[in-house]
Amino acid sequence: MDDPDHPACTRFRKFLPGEIEASIEAAGISDYQIISDNAGFWMVIRKNDGEKKPE
Repeated sequence: MDDPDHPACTRFRKFLPGEIEASIEAAGISDYQIISDNAGFWMVIRKNDGEKKPE
């Protein structure tokens, strides 16, 4: 329940999508996808080990 004498704390500030994308790219991550839909907000990051897969 909402209690005006004891408001809920916000743990993290909300980031704009452009800020998140800039941070991911600044970290050197190139294989990522940002999804924002009815299911929520998702960041999919894939590891690129640099090895070619056998054909």
